[in-house]
Amino acid sequence: MAERQAQVQTLAFPLALPVIFAYFMATTTLASGSPSTSFEVLAYLPPTAPFAVTVLTALGAIAWWQFAISAAVSVVYTVGVARLAMAVYRRSILPTGARVRLRDLMPLRQLARESR
Repeated sequence: MAERQAQVQTLAFPLALPVIFAYFMATTTLASGSPSTSFEVLAYLPPTAPFAVTVLTALGAIAWWQFAISAAVSVVYTVGVARLAMAVYRRSILPTGARVRLRDLMPLRQLARESR
């Protein structure tokens, strides 16, 4: 949770690290021409899948069913992250008044409190 708009860039950097890592891995793999096993695993991890699947497709190292699994995992992950973001937004941005603590943003904690 950032207190000021200026802090958002600094706090968002750790979220960008997987994308930066995937970009460098994709560039290296494309230059070498042969994907490693660890790079093939990146094709199934949602933050790195767009880079890895593109390179694997260009190298002809991915079957159609692997592409479909990667896309399905990415879609499920995107829906989950969108729901989490919606819950955080609803609990931190919409209420006005006192500052909201990070642990109060967790969806399970809120559900437990509402069921009492």
